[in-house]
Amino acid sequence: MYNILIFTVTAGNGHNTLASSLKKSLEKYYPEQVNIEIVDFYKNYSSKFKGFIVDNCYRASVKYALPIYNYTFKSMQNKMDNTKYSFTTNFMLAGKEKKVFETINEFKPDCIICTHFFPAILLCRLKEKCNLNIPIVGMITDYVVSPYMEYLTNVTKLFTPASDFNERLLEIGYKREQLVELGYLSKINVENNTREKSKRLTILIFSGAGAFDGLKKEIKELFNEDLDINIILINGKDAKSKNQFDKYITKLKSSNKLTKTNIENYGFISNEEMLNLLKRADCVVSKAGANSLTETINLGKVLITTSKLAEQEWQNVKYLQKYAQCFLIDKKNTLTNLIKSNIFTDEFFEKYAQDIKQVQVPEANKNYADAVINICKEFKTN
Repeated sequence: MYNILIFTVTAGNGHNTLASSLKKSLEKYYPEQVNIEIVDFYKNYSSKFKGFIVDNCYRASVKYALPIYNYTFKSMQNKMDNTKYSFTTNFMLAGKEKKVFETINEFKPDCIICTHFFPAILLCRLKEKCNLNIPIVGMITDYVVSPYMEYLTNVTKLFTPASDFNERLLEIGYKREQLVELGYLSKINVENNTREKSKRLTILIFSGAGAFDGLKKEIKELFNEDLDINIILINGKDAKSKNQFDKYITKLKSSNKLTKTNIENYGFISNEEMLNLLKRADCVVSKAGANSLTETINLGKVLITTSKLAEQEWQNVKYLQKYAQCFLIDKKNTLTNLIKSNIFTDEFFEKYAQDIKQVQVPEANKNYADAVINICKEFKTN
């Protein structure tokens, strides 16, 4: 039996999703061999203020100060220097060493995995200061090398989505033997379903995903065109938007302005319902966070996203664009104009289905489980 400790941080849902996906994969493929505990680095350690900073301040900065956030991110990427920690890093980790040691002494892990850089940085410090003799694993959690990855160069292993990132990682101090290329963890596995030819185009729109700037206007414009398509609209927990769209759809129908377009308008739904809707779609209008991007890739759907993205999301998009086509919408290139351009033909989807296979990793979840178990075995042997 291997004790596996997973540190996560609530900064949006992405890092927690990775932690839960890893736990499920380990329990699926090695049910009799693992004992797993997930610790939220701030919530479990009663750091409400710092938890608020890392979660809410990030959301606020990308929503209200996106140019400043993106400039800062790119500047940090260009000035990586692992000889010292930043003020932000020191502040966010202050007072956590004792609590982390208590968790380690109580749980006695055979391996520690971090789905966020802050706990990974602290563990790397402890490894240097206290001769911590437990394998520490970091993860690239976007399709990009985050500026904070410079502080993790003495992890035992670094899990990466692909070899595309190796050159940059080697530049900032990682050794090749530390890098383990596994694909990207996801709660949705790769499915290569053949699209029926001449199928009516189905667009799934996440209108509640990160409050797309101006998306409500885009959606209403699309409704008014009354195109021969299916639209699946998901508002999530935004009940106000769900009700507003219901009223608008009813108004259009009563005025006979909506006769060809079929619209399904949803509020908050279960994961199973979400998966079924995603499978029905041809294109997904969404933000470009790594988890949602991977789900789109794994299901072979075409991504349509806004041009107003956080820098790491924009770099996620650029990674995808190296292999398969995706689309950006803005004031000039609207969602309506994109759909009316007739680009989404049978030939387009046939080519896309082949292109996207270059980024799909069908066994990614098993790869992660196998890698963790192999690290535990090596640690036990030594």
